[in-house]
Amino acid sequence: MSDTATVKLNITETTYTLLPETFLSTFKGRRLSSVMLFVVSLIYTKIKAFGVPIVKVTYEEFITRFNISRPAVWNALSELRRLGVLKKEGKSLHSIACEYEREPYLYIDDYLHSEYFTVGGKLVKMPHSAKLSYALINRHGHNKKATHKFGSSPKRIGKALNRPTSTMCEALLWLDKAGLISCDKARNGHELTKYEVTNEYLRIKRKASKRALEDLAALTPQQEQERRQERNFNLLMCESEFKRLYTERNDVQNNFVKALFDRTDTEPLERKLLRLETLMYEYIRKRRLKPVNLPPGTFKTDKFKYAA
Repeated sequence: MSDTATVKLNITETTYTLLPETFLSTFKGRRLSSVMLFVVSLIYTKIKAFGVPIVKVTYEEFITRFNISRPAVWNALSELRRLGVLKKEGKSLHSIACEYEREPYLYIDDYLHSEYFTVGGKLVKMPHSAKLSYALINRHGHNKKATHKFGSSPKRIGKALNRPTSTMCEALLWLDKAGLISCDKARNGHELTKYEVTNEYLRIKRKASKRALEDLAALTPQQEQERRQERNFNLLMCESEFKRLYTERNDVQNNFVKALFDRTDTEPLERKLLRLETLMYEYIRKRRLKPVNLPPGTFKTDKFKYAA
């Protein structure tokens, strides 16, 4: 592959990925995990976009687009090669090694991997099964030949996506509670439930995602890092538990500073400050974040300011 072609393959042309339904089946008796499906979908999307059999996708792009950790990417790539789905063609160069049908495929927007939705009064991320279900229903909605709503059932959707019926029931209920789909429930066992995507909200988010990508191209590396740090912090502050810990830590920090000026005993406050920041650190680690991924000053103690 020429240097020019390699450079071209570094360009992110889309704010979505395409997942051929072939990859929802089993390979050597194993069903691909959500992370493996993410990886395959991005590689296939670039293959389709550039019209070449070998594409370049770096670890950083996998991590950024799907909001997953480096070990998760490494494990997924290793397992996909072991199963004969992917082949390593060089440094960050990949090709699809197995036989597969290019269509039909599921269209999945990038922002669905990082966006938070309000479900049951809480801000949560969309489960993987819900992304697949949403993509399937959304495809029917964008089919110009379709004149009616998507008539189906959890069992049928599960069969199409090679997922258990119980999982599909939970996914469809989640989408309904999040306000992302509407359901006209079947009145009896001889009818199918009619599903439809509530497109207006997602259409706005899709446009916002594209604008954000265009704005990002004009930023310096430092500005881009600051923007990501601020976004991560704002998302965390939408979660009641982290907000509580952060607010309580700030109160203790203010009392600690006041005690320093008053020259009173600060040891109890220091212990409490360390305990709260330990809880904050454990909280962000569960979300695959580090202090460096947040704005400077989020952590006050030296132990966590530069923690890995």
